[in-house]
Amino acid sequence: TALRADPAAWDVVVTDYSMPELSGVEFARRVRAIRPDLPVIVMSGYVAEELRQAARACGVREVIQKQYTLEELGPALRRAVDGVA
Repeated sequence: TALRADPAAWDVVVTDYSMPELSGVEFARRVRAIRPDLPVIVMSGYVAEELRQAARACGVREVIQKQYTLEELGPALRRAVDGVA
């Protein structure tokens, strides 16, 4: 993947929770295995507490709900890159 080819080229990863082959949380685990300091944001149409807990457990910095993506993405990116919880 592009991340494996050049891990230092990335500032943040934004992913969907629902993907065809794996969840966004599992993808975040894989990202963090390659580069543990890389901020990850997961978006989902439904954000339950279980998703927030699973995401937090694997180091996801932000979980945002899709219908509010435009309003939340900019501030979420800033917090993720700045390392602010």
